[in-house]
Amino acid sequence: MTEERKQSKEIKAIFKAIEKYCAKYDHQVVFHASFMAFEGKECDVIDDFMIAYGPKEVLQTDIKDMLKEIKKEKDDFISW
Repeated sequence: MTEERKQSKEIKAIFKAIEKYCAKYDHQVVFHASFMAFEGKECDVIDDFMIAYGPKEVLQTDIKDMLKEIKKEKDDFISW
């Protein structure tokens, strides 16, 4: 069984911003994201949140395209 963690106020703020974004465009949006914060030598996850929104087919295409772009990156750390 996984340990339940409370979401940080920052994650809650991100979620509220996403809700506003969806409302602004009458929910005609697509997005996917994963937010994680780590600590310590073992990189323990201390805060995390995953979200996907939109038609499944569009999300699958978008994720495939993102993976292609990640493979093209020469550096180990990506910041677009």
